[in-house]
Order: sequence, then C-alpha cells, then structure tokens
Amino acid sequence: MILYGKVGGYDSGQGNKVYYASKGKAFNEKEFIVFNSTRTYSLKLPIKKLEQEKIQTLVFSLDPKVDASKRGACIYEVHVGEIIKSEVFKSRKSIEVKSDLLIEHNCISSIAEHDTKFEGGGEFIGSYQMIIGDTTESIELKSNYEYRASLDKKPKDQLTIESGTWSYDSNTLRFTVYVRANELFGISVLTEKTYVFNVKKDGEKLSFESAMGKLKKL
Repeated sequence: MILYGKVGGYDSGQGNKVYYASKGKAFNEKEFIVFNSTRTYSLKLPIKKLEQEKIQTLVFSLDPKVDASKRGACIYEVHVGEIIKSEVFKSRKSIEVKSDLLIEHNCISSIAEHDTKFEGGGEFIGSYQMIIGDTTESIELKSNYEYRASLDKKPKDQLTIESGTWSYDSNTLRFTVYVRANELFGISVLTEKTYVFNVKKDGEKLSFESAMGKLKKL
C-alpha cells in the first residue's frame, strides 16, 4: 500500500520530516518520512504488517513530541484499516491512495465566529441541493460562513465530502471549496474550485441561476 500527496502544516523547526505512529502509541523520532521542497511525500506500507499488528489508524505529526491524544493536537489521521478492507481498493492490483496530510486542520482554530444575521447573508443559512452535471450534492451553509457538501456518487478517488466557505455580495452567492475528503478512510486532498450563482429575491423566496448547474434551497 502506498500513501502519497502533500504535507500541510507549519514550520515546526524539525526540518522536512513528518513523523507517524499507530494511533494510541507515542511517536518515535526514528519513524518518519521526508518530504521535498514542494512538500510532496510518499510512504510505502506493507499490508501484511498492518494486518498482523492490527493497525487501524496511522497518525502523522510534524512534531514527534506532540501528545496526539489531546483535543486540538496538530496531527492528521489516515484510517488504513478501512482502506485495506474496502472492496473499492481490494479490486485493484495495487493500493495507491492519494491523501494530503492536512496536519494544521486539526489544530484548535482561533478564528472568531461570525454572525451572518448582523453582517448580511443570514437568509442563506440552511440546506441546499446542488446539481452539477450528473452529480447531486447535499449542501449545508453555516452561520460562520462554512460550506460543506456531500456527493451522492462516489468519484474514482472516493472523495465524497467538500468543505470550504461561502459568501454573498452584489446578488452573487459564491461557494469556495478548499478540501475534498472521505471521512471513512481519513483521506483528504487540497483543492480550489468555486461555484457561483446569481441570486434573485422575490420577497422571502430565493432562486439561483448559473451556467455551472442548479441550486435549490430546501
């Protein structure tokens, strides 16, 4: 099994190393992978060893001294056990899984919560259905401008969740996606794409127009 992708995070002062360990165990400073100047990494994992040692989840960190059990620790988890037993990957000649190690995303956020009711856009908070091509997405727009969507079809990379932000300005509703993920497998890929809809208001009723697809508030 090969995991590959990019290493997210911060300058830990540890150089270009990312440490990994089985969940529940402390990091060993001798167990690490090296990422290059573009923060690209690759890690080969013997499936037999993972199965023999009953390793379900691998934890990654830029700091080998971090306590991975603490809430908000700067770590990233990949559920290798779920990947190995999945029929999706069993059918392949070799298991190669792309996942960016978004270590910084698990840290406690210091970003202040916003209240859209006072800043404008409160009427957009809620659930939506978006159809792009032959894919239907169930969307939640939250009061802190968080965007989250789940896809009804599994793409080849198995990334069925999108997360990002939303904004409204000048009759334009915009969704900006930063991460695509599969929470069962614990894999994520950084991305950047934008959905844009023109908004029409008829009293309290909202309608949306875009060449990209269809959007409906539920």
